[in-house]
This record gives sequence, C-alpha cells and structure tokens, in this order.
Amino acid sequence: MKNTAFIIFMFALGLSAVQGCQEAEQPEEKKTSDILLEVRASCLDFIETGQTAVPSVSAFEAGDTIGVYGMDTDGSILSGCRNVPFVYDGVSDWEGKVYYYDGAVYFAYFPYRKSVSSLKTLSEIEDVFVKDVRTTVDQSTSDYLRSCDFMTAENIVPVDGVLDFTLSRRMSMVEITFPDIEYKESADAEPYYTASVGSLEFEVNDVDVKPYMAAHGVYRYILVPGNNLVYGEYKVAGDWADYGAEIVFEPGCLNRIAVEPDVTEVIHTLAVGDFFLKSGALLPKDATLTVAEREECTGVVFWTGDPTLTDPVLKKDWPGCTHGLVVSLDEIESIWCSETAVRVDTWLQENAKEFTSINTKLDVDDKVDNPAMNTVIGYNNTMAIDNYNHNGLAEQSDMVTAVANIMDYRNAHWSDIGTSGWYLPSIKELALLYMGEGGIWDKRNNIAQEINKSIGQINGAPLLTGDYWSSTEAGTGSAHRIEATGKVTGTRMVNKYRIRPVMAF
Repeated sequence: MKNTAFIIFMFALGLSAVQGCQEAEQPEEKKTSDILLEVRASCLDFIETGQTAVPSVSAFEAGDTIGVYGMDTDGSILSGCRNVPFVYDGVSDWEGKVYYYDGAVYFAYFPYRKSVSSLKTLSEIEDVFVKDVRTTVDQSTSDYLRSCDFMTAENIVPVDGVLDFTLSRRMSMVEITFPDIEYKESADAEPYYTASVGSLEFEVNDVDVKPYMAAHGVYRYILVPGNNLVYGEYKVAGDWADYGAEIVFEPGCLNRIAVEPDVTEVIHTLAVGDFFLKSGALLPKDATLTVAEREECTGVVFWTGDPTLTDPVLKKDWPGCTHGLVVSLDEIESIWCSETAVRVDTWLQENAKEFTSINTKLDVDDKVDNPAMNTVIGYNNTMAIDNYNHNGLAEQSDMVTAVANIMDYRNAHWSDIGTSGWYLPSIKELALLYMGEGGIWDKRNNIAQEINKSIGQINGAPLLTGDYWSSTEAGTGSAHRIEATGKVTGTRMVNKYRIRPVMAF
C-alpha cells in the first residue's frame, strides 16, 4: 500500500515552492559567464545657456563614487547588479565589481548613495535627488555643492568588456560674479588692497541660501531645472544694493549673473581689529555686522605690515601677502609633540636648508639677537615643520602634533582669496597679537583686549585667553608659548595648550 501521507506531504511541499517562486520579484539571473566588466567614467561639464558648443568632458576626482545598475531585457533591475559602488582612484581605475549579462544594458549615476538601493528605476533615483537639491540650502563647501551635482548615464552596452559611462548633469547651476573692490586711504590715493565684495546675501525662490565661493568673486549654486528666482543683496562702502533675475534653467546648463556695482571703491584705512571676511573683504573694526557678515567673517586683523620682509618662504610662496596678519576665530587644543627628546631644527638644518631656523637656542644672550625669537616668521616655521613631519620622522611619536593639526585646519578652511592660508604663528607673531609692536620681552598694553572686542561680535567665537603654542622651538623637547598676560615662556612639548591659527594677507 502506498504511503498516502507521504505523497500528500510532497505535493504540499512542491505547491509551496511553486507559490514561493511566483511571489518572488524574480529568480536570480544567470550570468553569461564569470566575465567581469571594466568600468570607465567621465562627465560632461555644465555649458552656459545660449552657447551651442558641445560640453567639454572632464575626469572625476579621486574618491568619487558612482552607482552602477544593470537592466534585464524586460527593463527590470538585475538583482546581481543593483547600485554597485565604483570608486575612482584619481588616475584611471574605478574599483568595483560588475558582471556581464546577456542582453543587459547598464546605467550609472553620481554621487553614489547606498540609500537608493531599493529603488527600481533611474527616474525614482532622480526624484530623490530633486527633493534633496530643493532642500539643501547650504552649498558653501565643495562637498556640499557636489552632493547636489546629480549626473547620469543610461542605456550603456559593454564594448569589448568595458562599460564606458559619460555622465551628464541633470541639475542646473547659477554662477554669480562680483568685481574686485579697491581699498584706498583717500579718494585721490592709489589702491593699497583689492578684494571681492564681502557683504553678501543670496536667495533662491525667496529662501536664504549659501552658495560655494568657487574663485575670487565667483559664487556657484546648484538648483533644480525650471523657473527659478535668483535674488540677492550686497554692500559696498556702506550702501546696500540688490541684483536678481527670474530665469528658466535647463538641465546641464549654467546661467551667469554678472553683478556690476555702481561703486567699486572703499575709503578705508587698514587697522588692527578690522574684520576679515572669507572673500578677503575688510570691514572696519567699529562696524556693526549683519548676520550674514558674521557668518562670513573668518578672522580679525591683529597686525598691519609686510610679513614677507622677514619670512623668505612666505615671500616665495605668497608674494602678494604684504598687508598684515589675521587671527582665526577658531582654536584647537593640542600638545606640541609627544616625544620629549625631539629637536626638529637639528633635522631641518641638515636636511631642509631652504628654511630659516625655527629654534631660538634660548639663553640670556640670544633673547635680542636670535632671528627665530623676535621675527615674524611663522609661515616658514609651519612649512618647515610640515616638511619634517612628512620626511624626517624616526618614529610616529616624533611628529609635531600642533602643526599636523594646523595643516588639517588649513586644508579644511582653504579658499582662493590670495592669502597664505592658516599656519601656526611664531612666538613673535603671538607677541604682536597680545602686545603689539616692540620686542617680545617688552611690557606693553595688552592688544588682545582690543582684538577681543571684535571677536566678541562673532557668535560662538572663543576670545583670546592665552596659553597658545607657537611654532618656535625653545630647545630640545620644548617650545615657546604665550600666556594670557603676554608673557613668553618655554614649555615642555608634551604639555597640552591651545593653538590659534593665523594667516598673512
């Protein structure tokens, strides 16, 4: 007699398996072979509206990541090729893994997002980016801007084992340009300084936005194609003016708004305490800053003079920085170095003689005559120590942590406005910050109190409180710092104090 219960069980099991296949989205596709496809990718640049030229093709940057999808002949996403990330090495290779499928076509998009992996069409992915671009009102950094720069390439068929994507821009861009403003001490005087307009406010469709400063006086913002009202205000010589236009933006197109102020001169005498904006613009120390100006302020002028006269490395790298020094609104807690037996200057004098000595070799006789002690030379010191950090380390513990931190800050807060970029001040520069002109051992008024009046206008900016590391070595295992009273002292490198970046302009 047949086992009826067993037959019923097997029938039920088979029925369940069939129903499971019917309910699944689709079975795993079969690869034609184990052939891996090579991926290449480039992108079309934005083209200015009205131009008929073909957009130029440019490469991606190192670390850029695209997402790659494969589509079956029926238009469904291949489960084995869904949002595969490919990372560019900055030279020629894209690292990732995607296989060849019979009859499949592929599409790619940028920038990669893991969160869109569940989406089934390119249009659904675009909808996500459109929503985000509409709400990303802060595009003030390169990363923020590029996160909105949605690009796609679709219906790509592999040729000779290669998927070659040329991605085109799906969003639009507005570029707003401002001329240089000349600073004069009087109407008849020659300009002593030029910078772009600094007091700026931007709006898109009645919403305050923060564009990216791509170059001197050039601001860029990515927006969704269609009708967009671009509006803003700017101030020159104390007078506000506005600009604006309602523009139809096309995908992949750039619309340029060239602002032409009626006034392009500012009568202003450069002074300690002046506000220094990210554009390089200056505002008088007694000005009452707007919200936008406080956000754009990056530091305060604490010395007027030509720092290139005593810093040959600064003069070589940044010959136009002849106007003065600016102190940052930020500070960082740091040791100088964790190794107590380090003397960086010894290595520099043997291996990097293009730099001036950073060590005061402190003793009584050296207090006046040693150039490392009483000289504006912090840029030289910082670049010299950075050279040592990359080329002269016997052990990792020998790294000058204070300069490593400064270089990180410098890279994160860089802008092309003709400054030296941030660096770790020499002990002389810290003395100027606290006591003004004169020898570092002289007792004078505390200039830092005047600087703090300006810093106090900037919400959240820490006031100068002393105990700041300099870039000047005091001897083996020690470096100079300045106290709140303006007193200069040599201190063991392993102690933790603060660093306050400065820059020349």
